[in-house]
Amino acid sequence: MTINTLMKNLIVVIISISFCPLVYSAQKSGVYLDQQVTFQKGEVLQLNGVGLKQKLWIELYVGSLYLVDKNSNVIDILSNSNAYRLQMDFVYQEVTHTQLIKDWRRGFEKNQDEETLKKMKNNIEQFYSFFNTNAVKGDRYRLDYIPGTGTKIIKNKVLLGIIPSVDFKNILLEIWLGNFPTDSDLKKNLLGL
Repeated sequence: MTINTLMKNLIVVIISISFCPLVYSAQKSGVYLDQQVTFQKGEVLQLNGVGLKQKLWIELYVGSLYLVDKNSNVIDILSNSNAYRLQMDFVYQEVTHTQLIKDWRRGFEKNQDEETLKKMKNNIEQFYSFFNTNAVKGDRYRLDYIPGTGTKIIKNKVLLGIIPSVDFKNILLEIWLGNFPTDSDLKKNLLGL
C-alpha cells in the first residue's frame, strides 16, 4: 500500500466517524445516557443535565433530565406543558423502597404547602404504591410526563403505572428542582449549571 492510499483511507475513516450520530452524550459513574430520547408520539427530548444523587458521600443513582428544549430556568420548566423525562439509574448495591419513599415524601412536604398536599394526596399515594420493591444497582426508573396522558412510572422498561393528573407533573419534578431539592448539587447538574 502506498502512502497516498493510506492517507486516502485515513481521510475516509475520519470523515465517516465525524458524520456518525452520537449514541451517547454523557457518561456518569459507569452509566451511559442517550443524547436524546423519542417518546411514542414522536416528541424528541434533549438531555438537559445529568448528576449524582448522593447521601453521606455515597453515590445512590445517576439522575438525568430530558426536556424538549434545553433550559436552566426552573420556573420556565415548571410553567410549560411540554413532555419531560426524569431518569434515575441506580449505581448503589441496594436502596430500600422505604428509603426512596421517605426521601420523596420529604421532597413533597418541603416543596408544597398543606393545601396542595391535601389536594394531591391520592396522586402522591398512588406514586408511592409503584415503589414496593428495593432499587438495586442497574435498575433504571423513568418518570415520563406526556401531555394528554400524564406521568408514566417505568422501571427497567416495564410500565408500573400512570398518574393522569396534570398538576402532579410539577409537584413531582419539584422533588429534584424545587426550592428544597432532594440534593442541591444534583439540581444544579440537572439544570445544566
